[in-house]
Amino acid sequence: MSPFWTNHIRQVLASLEITLSHVLFTLWHSDHTGGVPDLIAHRPECTAWINKCDPYHNQKAIVDRDIFRVKGATVRAVFTPGHAHDHICFELEEENALFTGDNILSHGQSVFEDLGLFTKSLWDMANPNCQLGYPAHGDMLRDLPQKMFKVIK
Repeated sequence: MSPFWTNHIRQVLASLEITLSHVLFTLWHSDHTGGVPDLIAHRPECTAWINKCDPYHNQKAIVDRDIFRVKGATVRAVFTPGHAHDHICFELEEENALFTGDNILSHGQSVFEDLGLFTKSLWDMANPNCQLGYPAHGDMLRDLPQKMFKVIK
């Protein structure tokens, strides 16, 4: 992450009076994790959570269905391999929304390592309560179930 983005993130967090305490990874690809060392350097007490068998120092493993709570938000982990072996989504209960990572994108379709696991994960993600989707790449999805069933077909 460039110094510009590091400073921008610091300014946004400060302006919103947000204290960063955790970073949740959807998967261990550089486009998702590249700026984390800078965030951790800014907030050394921050803990990074990742769905990995062998997390690095100051990282903690995420287990399927783990729940993370902060003021105003409850996030539940949903293990969703297929795009990558360590892929995980996060359900934001207060918004009936799902952070879809790279499994569901706003434009086009994700690539996958294992079609069978990917398809199973799409069905596991299909929570009828989740109408909104926040993909790792692209715009918010206002009708997540429709997009998911389109990808499954």
